[in-house]
Amino acid sequence: MGIQKHVGLTGNPIAHSLSPVIHTTAYAALGLKWEYSLYPCCDAIEFRALIERLACSQDEHIGLNVTMPFKAVAFQTAEKITGLAASAAGAANVLIFEAAGKGSQSAITAANTDGAGIVGFLKRVAHVRISGVDAIVCGTGATSTAAIVELVLAGASSIVVLSREVAQAQKCIGRIEAALDSSGGFEAGMGVAKRCVLIAGSYGALDALEAFCQSSTLIIDATPVGMNPNDAPLIPVEFITSSHTVLDVVYGFGETRLVREARARSARAFDGVGMLVEQAALSIELWAAAQGCPCEAPRDIMHKAALDELDLRVGNRIFMSPQT
Repeated sequence: MGIQKHVGLTGNPIAHSLSPVIHTTAYAALGLKWEYSLYPCCDAIEFRALIERLACSQDEHIGLNVTMPFKAVAFQTAEKITGLAASAAGAANVLIFEAAGKGSQSAITAANTDGAGIVGFLKRVAHVRISGVDAIVCGTGATSTAAIVELVLAGASSIVVLSREVAQAQKCIGRIEAALDSSGGFEAGMGVAKRCVLIAGSYGALDALEAFCQSSTLIIDATPVGMNPNDAPLIPVEFITSSHTVLDVVYGFGETRLVREARARSARAFDGVGMLVEQAALSIELWAAAQGCPCEAPRDIMHKAALDELDLRVGNRIFMSPQT
């Protein structure tokens, strides 16, 4: 029997994405007749044309993963948004095409599984208890915002949001508060979650940053810092201790300085491969549910496939961007 359903990844650049390996391995394990393809786009105009073409296709395209730089455009393109993470971030990394009849454009739903991928990995693989945790999140972009939302929903006690400027962190917190308040997640007018306090901070305020680190046990760097081996960690490593779990979403470049130096200080530190696998698994589950065939993606098998492919690529000196 031939391929029955088509999914894939769009963004720029995506040529060296791990996603095809991860997804194809999962489909084989699940017995799904799905094909995962790459759809590179040069700009937003080409991206929108691709979405329109696939959503109108009679070739059974059921969804797409979206990576940089089109996550915000994907959010704007959708007719329906599912999940608070996408709403707060104003960005989507998953599009779901739900058939509206022969010859008609499918209804497009947008979701963001980046934050849930981070939290799911921390729970399932890193064995971090998110409920009651005091966390630090570096960055105010779409991935950082999604991570903060999911940490709040999972019961974190407090989250310090770090940016180069406090005002930027405050702006990010405002977007998150607005999204959660609209769903009843915040108490009206309080500016804090019912079970989670959000605090704005900057990398340059070292005394405050040291105090934040002393009162936290989880540090997430959801920025691209670390893609260059010479990138210094955003948080001074001397503030990191053996009580911390550290997650750097960058992967595929060997150990980032943050991961390497955190491990040297006896912290538990992880790169972004596990988060990538988890968000891919969630994408599969969203598409399958929309097709009326709910499933549980085989995360362990997917993770092994990702690591095997990374080993091969490192040997051949092929590298890729994070989150693809």
